[in-house]
Amino acid sequence: MRNRQPGDEAKPEIPDVEALAVKKAQELFEQKSFNEACNTTYQKGKESFQDFDEAVKGHSLLGDLGQRREYLEAINSLPNGPQVYHHLGKHLDDAAHILSLPPVKMALELTKVSDKLSKPAPVSKAPAPIKPLGGGGSHETDPSKMSIDEWIKWRDDQADKARHR
Repeated sequence: MRNRQPGDEAKPEIPDVEALAVKKAQELFEQKSFNEACNTTYQKGKESFQDFDEAVKGHSLLGDLGQRREYLEAINSLPNGPQVYHHLGKHLDDAAHILSLPPVKMALELTKVSDKLSKPAPVSKAPAPIKPLGGGGSHETDPSKMSIDEWIKWRDDQADKARHR
């Protein structure tokens, strides 16, 4: 106190209004982008799955997902996010497990679910069905309506029948 000068009173710190405004604008932009991504995921899910609203209700049983924003952000960023969200809304044990993980592990698990769901259904390893040999053909007996190949075959068949009589 002895070394204080007359102009050394504590001055109240003035907040940087411009920096606060920029920060708030950035927060609003991020929230708007997040909401749009969630809405897009929801709309695509509704278009793809008739029971998508049931999956949404399933997720609501797990608690407020707003508290786990990283979960929704990760799902929104997946190429098949609506499919993953639908799957987890129908498999609540899996969703609860993923929600219990820290953010990085959560993202890894969601990626695994995404990969599993995006793989096409396994193709049977059974051989292709056989193609029947010959079969049917034309039963046309009027030679004037036959193709040349059919007429030659018909003529040969008639000649064979005549020889075997």
